[in-house]
Amino acid sequence: MRRAMVLLLTLLALGCAPRNKVIEEMPAWRTEEGKRTLRHELVESLIDSGATQEALLLIAQMREEGESDPVLDLYHGQALAREGFAAESERMLLQYRKSAPRDARPLKTLGVIYAESERTPEAIAILRKAVALDDGDATAWNNLGFLLLSEKQYPEAQEALQQAVALNGSEARYRNNLGFALAANGHYREAFEAFQSIGAPEMAHHNVGVAYELAGDQAAAVRHYEQALEYNPNHTASMEAIERLESVEEENE
Repeated sequence: MRRAMVLLLTLLALGCAPRNKVIEEMPAWRTEEGKRTLRHELVESLIDSGATQEALLLIAQMREEGESDPVLDLYHGQALAREGFAAESERMLLQYRKSAPRDARPLKTLGVIYAESERTPEAIAILRKAVALDDGDATAWNNLGFLLLSEKQYPEAQEALQQAVALNGSEARYRNNLGFALAANGHYREAFEAFQSIGAPEMAHHNVGVAYELAGDQAAAVRHYEQALEYNPNHTASMEAIERLESVEEENE
């Protein structure tokens, strides 16, 4: 008994534990890798929430402390894009792409930058690459579809926007864009259903009227504007549209 007690005291003095003693591991957040992961998650959260100044300060601090992960270039580029520094953002994102060519995230941000800079063909091309790498991002599909719609590439626009709605049917903006793509392809009934799923029937009729007007069918456009007014006599947009079309018709007589 005395020998066992001496052995136990010796182990404790050496900082050792008995074999059957469970040693608790250090919490992940207290390890160097855990701290690094937490800070990366914080940067992403700050960017997503629009707190880009705070994100940029944290990125700068991480770099000063010796952080060399190339993904910092991605975060930096995303934050700069939110701040409106398109040229510097593009440089950082393209730099990150060299180290991670299979990552779709820089392509999605570049697509937005190019679209806002009216570099629409470049935006379409890079967003096509983005959805090829990551086909589960509804926002990327919507952005691609909207740009294709603006370029009158209607069949492809409809396909892209259907993907966006399939991935996130709760987003009204995606369904609204899909409605205009369906109308542009001549599917007016389906377009009306897409618009109607968003809200009031007067807005659905108004949007179909806009689609007909864009297609050059003024008579059909007026019919839908009038139907919008039947649901809501105070629907200003439809009233103004009818007045505009009537004045154009008078000028042409």
